[in-house]
Amino acid sequence: MSRQSPLCPISFQSYQQGTARFRLVSVAGQPDGWLAGLHRCRHPDGMVKFADADTVEEATYLKSLLQQGQVKAAYLSGYFGFQEGQLRWLWQPCGEAITDSVLQSGLVTMWHNFTVVADQDWDGTEVNFAICECTDPFQVLADEA
Repeated sequence: MSRQSPLCPISFQSYQQGTARFRLVSVAGQPDGWLAGLHRCRHPDGMVKFADADTVEEATYLKSLLQQGQVKAAYLSGYFGFQEGQLRWLWQPCGEAITDSVLQSGLVTMWHNFTVVADQDWDGTEVNFAICECTDPFQVLADEA
């Protein structure tokens, strides 16, 4: 998959679910597979986008945006939860999950109030970031337990 540099401008789309406010963040150009994923999830185009970085340079750029505070709200594509007895990042609405082994591998990092979860695709060619704006997702889990 080819991609031109620099990254496409960031675009946002906000929505609300219950008391939580979410904002979709698109950092890179539309990657191959987005449309297939959107159709699989039965969502209109633009509703299941994630902050995407499939090169080291793009991942570094995404991290710098967060560290500089340029991203004021973030995309929550799922939530931390337990599945089959393991704490995982549970993707919504498709139900895909990042396993506990990924959570323990150091790919989950806190920047201010942002939790960034990185998941490498099965073929190893793309790294996807799900960004959750929250103070402490693990405390939320403890409160729900």
